[in-house]
Amino acid sequence: MVFHLGTNSFSGPIPVAIGTLPQLLWLNLSQNHLSGPIPGSIASSNNLFTVDLSWNKLDGDASVFFASGKSTSIIDLSRNLFEFDSQTWISLSS
Repeated sequence: MVFHLGTNSFSGPIPVAIGTLPQLLWLNLSQNHLSGPIPGSIASSNNLFTVDLSWNKLDGDASVFFASGKSTSIIDLSRNLFEFDSQTWISLSS
């Protein structure tokens, strides 16, 4: 399933339910006004192949998205307000 909702002026947090869609392979929520952290359901989803959350106002620790060990091929989190835990980055590159 492809979920393309980029450039729609959506605001507020990303609904947790989006990450629980069992056949979601591609998620594009770029260029909205979304805020808050990435829901754990998205960060831990095993089916997502491509995620584009760029150009929003998302915040929190984005390193948990990469530390989940999932096999997402394309991730764009640019142009947000994220923080990254350097220890997570070090352990991922080891």
